[in-house]
Amino acid sequence: MDKNGNRWRYSKRNSKGVQMYSIKRKLLSIDVGRDKRLKLNRLLAFSQELSIKEMEGFGYSINTMDHNKLLFVIGKQRFIIHELPLFNKEIEMTTWSNKNLKSLFPKHYRMEGDHKLYIEGVAIWSLIHSKSRQYIPSSDFDMNITGEEKENELSFPRKLIPPKLKLKATLQANYSNCDMNGHINNASYIDFILGLIPISYIKNHTPKMLEIDYEKEIKLGTSVEVSYGRYKDAYWFYSDSFTIKLTFMKNE
Repeated sequence: MDKNGNRWRYSKRNSKGVQMYSIKRKLLSIDVGRDKRLKLNRLLAFSQELSIKEMEGFGYSINTMDHNKLLFVIGKQRFIIHELPLFNKEIEMTTWSNKNLKSLFPKHYRMEGDHKLYIEGVAIWSLIHSKSRQYIPSSDFDMNITGEEKENELSFPRKLIPPKLKLKATLQANYSNCDMNGHINNASYIDFILGLIPISYIKNHTPKMLEIDYEKEIKLGTSVEVSYGRYKDAYWFYSDSFTIKLTFMKNE
């Protein structure tokens, strides 16, 4: 158990040696919003930290990556939300990898608790050079991530094609929303987009799917213009750096 009350677990669960990592924790006040349910930015933070732990298990710690001037970055994410868990509930989030494809590393996620599936997701991570930011084939470093397809996995995310929207906003990369890679952290995008959705809409709707395409990083000190708005049952946000689609269902 770490200082934040997280219980990390690593196990090889099948005959092919597929590595699966999980974290168990009770949801704290920092993890939930006004409705006492898991915040989406914490969902992305959990999945990111879990993937970092998994890569450490393969021998690619942050220190090792720094030494080799390498970075893992997220290119695409998709989460299906069956239910957002409540404050003080114990959740278990698990991740595992498919086989890597050149510089692409597909990863899957499941969040469970109370004998139910809360959330399932899939992400595509990429290997890049920390200085040039160019994509690097994993074969250049003998990276072979053990993985296989499992039953009932989510399919890989397809490219998002946003509708034309008229509303505009500016996303600024500052110290509060950037991470140690010098760009806006994936979880910080959620804080930004939720601030653009009317509170009345959020109160009367529940998020059911989150899809993100990261086209290029937004570096510290820069900004991008974002087009956004509601189209059918989803709010869309897009720029030349990213596209986000957040789909909702009206509360009963």
